[in-house]
Amino acid sequence: MIRENSKKIVERIRKKLYSKEFLNNNRISNNNFTRKRKLPFVSLVIFMINMIKQTLQKELTHFMELIKDTKTNISKSAFSQSRLNLKPEAFVELNETLIDEFYKDDSIKKWNGFRICAVDGSKLILPTHSKELMDKFGTLSNGMIIPQAQISSCYDVLNEIIIDSQLETLQVNELDQAVRHLNKLSNGDLVIFDRGYSAVLFY
Repeated sequence: MIRENSKKIVERIRKKLYSKEFLNNNRISNNNFTRKRKLPFVSLVIFMINMIKQTLQKELTHFMELIKDTKTNISKSAFSQSRLNLKPEAFVELNETLIDEFYKDDSIKKWNGFRICAVDGSKLILPTHSKELMDKFGTLSNGMIIPQAQISSCYDVLNEIIIDSQLETLQVNELDQAVRHLNKLSNGDLVIFDRGYSAVLFY
C-alpha cells in the first residue's frame, strides 16, 4: 500500500512539475524559461531537490549524466543565473502537493484515532554570510556575526513527515509560528508542545 501510494505521489508531483500553471506561478518574470536553455525549468527544480553531497560542479556534471545529456556542460555560474529566475515558493508548493497526496493513503499510522503532531522551534544558522541574508533574517553575535533565522516545524511523529515548516526573521516569536502551524491541522490531530509554549492563545 505504501509503495502504491509512493507511485501516486511521484506521478502527481511529475504532473505538477510539467504543468504550464506551475511554471507561470513560480518564475520571477514571464520572460524567464521561455527560450531553450542548458538547464530548463523542470531540470533546474529537480536538480535543486536533490541532496548535494559533492562540490556543486561535480553534482551538476553528474546530474547531466543522469538525464542522458553528457554533451551539455553546466557551469556553476549558469546554474546560479537560472536559480535567480526561480521563486522559492515553488518548493513550498511541491511539498504541499506531496503532503496532500501522502495523507490520501488510508494506511497512515494513528494513535487511538489521532494523528500525533509535535511542534518545536529553533534558531537556524544560515549557510552563507551574505549581506542580503543578514539584512533579511538578522544576525546573532557569538564572537563573530552569524546570519540566523527562526525556524519552526510541525512534525507527524508516527508517520515521520513534516506537515508544515516556517523560516522567518529572528524577530518572529516561535509562539506566533506555532499558531500559524494550526492552519495546516484539523480535527483528529493531537498536537504536542513543550513547556516553552505555555500561552493563553492556545486555550
